[in-house]
Amino acid sequence: MSKFQIEIEEILQRVEEVEAESLEEALDIVDEKYDNQDIVLDYEDFKSHEIREYSSMVKPEQIKKDAIIDINYGQAIILEGDKNLALLKQIGKEAEPYIIVRNLRPHFKYGTYFEWDSGSYYDSIVEASKEYEKRANINNHFNDIDFSKLGEKTLENYGIAKFENVDEIFNFLIDDEMNKEDIVNMLSSEMKEEIVSSYIDTARMERGEFFYNNDMCFVEESINEELLKIDNILQELKMTNVNPYEVIEILEQSESEEIDPNLENKILNDIRLSFPNYNSTVENFIKRIQEKLEEIQEEEEENQV
Repeated sequence: MSKFQIEIEEILQRVEEVEAESLEEALDIVDEKYDNQDIVLDYEDFKSHEIREYSSMVKPEQIKKDAIIDINYGQAIILEGDKNLALLKQIGKEAEPYIIVRNLRPHFKYGTYFEWDSGSYYDSIVEASKEYEKRANINNHFNDIDFSKLGEKTLENYGIAKFENVDEIFNFLIDDEMNKEDIVNMLSSEMKEEIVSSYIDTARMERGEFFYNNDMCFVEESINEELLKIDNILQELKMTNVNPYEVIEILEQSESEEIDPNLENKILNDIRLSFPNYNSTVENFIKRIQEKLEEIQEEEEENQV
């Protein structure tokens, strides 16, 4: 008789009811209880199971929409895309379960799970889908760089060339008379946006300024300290869809008591992308942000003493 390896997988689920001021507070309470092992799932929380043939090796052909794949420390379902660009949802993970990945493939050494070159993590499917669609739309034409946009004097003889990544562009162009800052100054706004969208882990755009790599080689100006505080507060409140620049703007408008209704509606709509049942006012949101800023200020003052 032949021998077969059969894999059994069980899924456990429990619903906890907690009292809290908001959904985000309720999630934090349960998350802390789970981390402290105050909540431990057991056989009474059984939901479903699956029995299948066990395979220690993953296969490239498993990369297709709706497929469940093994990843490092868990599993994920492929919501959209292919091996070049894919949107995944990690199974059984609450925080930042959605990932946009590039170059999805079996692990090069072990081959027992899938890995990728770069990944961006999101709490909201709305935010993740929006970013995925943005990247997918430009992915097909990013590597076809039209050098006529870079400057006729320097590149008039090159026409169009293909590059695998943005570093190859710089390596091709940089010489003793031209550095990275010179090159980016020649790029059109459209091409800068393409670099930011295609290489989100190494490049980004902030208020029209272009940042690349950790040393921010294109700009000397650092990101505003207040902006970082606002961004951290929004992360803490799990309101990641809200633009921190717009929060700073509406805080300034609040001080002058001249709040732009369009900006007010924009921020409320962005909050509802994370919390659909949010029914509070923008004034309460501003008050919450101001309270958080005051707490940070008090902590900073205490640390200085």
